[in-house]
Amino acid sequence: MDPISFLGCGSWGGALGDVLARKGVPVIFWHRNPNTIDQIQKSRKHYLIEDLEFSKNVDFTNDIKYAINSSSIVVLAIPSQSIRKLLIENNSIFNNKKIIVTVSKGIEVDSLMTMSEVINDVYGKGYKKTVVLSGPSHAEEVVKKFPTTLVASSIDISSSKTIQHLFSNEYLRTYLNTDVRGVEIGGALKNVMAIAAGICDGINYGDNSKAALMTRGMAEIIRLGKKMGAKGKTFQGLSGFGDLIVTCLSKYSRNRKVGQAI
Repeated sequence: MDPISFLGCGSWGGALGDVLARKGVPVIFWHRNPNTIDQIQKSRKHYLIEDLEFSKNVDFTNDIKYAINSSSIVVLAIPSQSIRKLLIENNSIFNNKKIIVTVSKGIEVDSLMTMSEVINDVYGKGYKKTVVLSGPSHAEEVVKKFPTTLVASSIDISSSKTIQHLFSNEYLRTYLNTDVRGVEIGGALKNVMAIAAGICDGINYGDNSKAALMTRGMAEIIRLGKKMGAKGKTFQGLSGFGDLIVTCLSKYSRNRKVGQAI
């Protein structure tokens, strides 16, 4: 089969690429820093996750045109605030036949758009094959093959089913959801609550405080999400309470660590 291209090789992108490689799927990783590419090619080890060693069917490049042109499925695994610039710079390479998968959780600062909205804003609303892949997942545990669940969401059910099948194995299960707006809002706004949860840890508040924060915080997320056109039911699932729980409680959560440092 054609390789799956990842634009970005951070911890989460690296872990997802490893999932595919273990299934025998060829993977191409693009990274903007040629020194990082050289380092990984020589060591075959990820530069952020020491337990992650790449197999032979994983290739690395700093030629973004090669990465995009080599695959019919392109995974955006770069920081959310960098996605628009990357899409604009490579506007001539993408086409409506490619499935674009975004695994970046966030809201663009200047426009307040979610990542799928940024894609539509750059390429037009006719670009239907955008899939949001989200859920309660830390790369460090996926690499260790701990049971993990994700949700694939798209307005194009065929594309989301393709991604569901691709990112599923004996320790990773991907579900479907058609509420793209709800999945993205849940994945972005839980970060705010996770920072607050970290503040609770930093000032030595206990479990009572954090439980209250998470529960009432989700009530706020649901109210805001519904105002923004999402379905309330979505926040009861993996990209809502599931993602909130893991981000507020996990030792791997960067947002929680930020709050604790504050």
